[in-house]
Amino acid sequence: MSGRPSLDFAGTRKWRDDEVPEEQLGAPEDLRAWLRAAHLVEPVPAVDGDSLAHAVELREAIYRAVRDRVAGRSVRRADAARLAAAAAAPPLRPVLAGGRRLRREGDLAAVLSTLARDAIEAVGGPDGARLRRCANPRCTRVFVDASRAGSRRWCGMTECGNAAKVAAFRARRADSSAVF
Repeated sequence: MSGRPSLDFAGTRKWRDDEVPEEQLGAPEDLRAWLRAAHLVEPVPAVDGDSLAHAVELREAIYRAVRDRVAGRSVRRADAARLAAAAAAPPLRPVLAGGRRLRREGDLAAVLSTLARDAIEAVGGPDGARLRRCANPRCTRVFVDASRAGSRRWCGMTECGNAAKVAAFRARRADSSAVF
């Protein structure tokens, strides 16, 4: 969806500008469910309340760093330091399961290290210039615009893109049926 696992992770808090954002990581099992769905690590490591809080702190540092990059600002020192600290831990280990299938193993610190490393590369590497915020004014997700023309507007078609296209279609229909 976003083009990078760290951006998908940052997207686990939706509608950030709303009065009450949608938090998708409210409990340790929510993070475990996200890790399962993201296919980042197998088996999914244990998560307790403290490690969830640590993961959410990293997620917020990732989001602020990406938001700063999209806005053309330098990443704040505190966020850069948090990313660097998480990235300093050993990342997930790639393993050939059954001799042919890639699997990544590790504990939650390894998962967070992998996500922090990915965020650092997204912000500071070649993808940094292609980071975009979704054009839906309510949506706060960020994605890598990998389109050839660099003109992608939506975080995804399921929510934001489809809703915009339906609204535009209805507006065109209303305009064409108006009597002058």
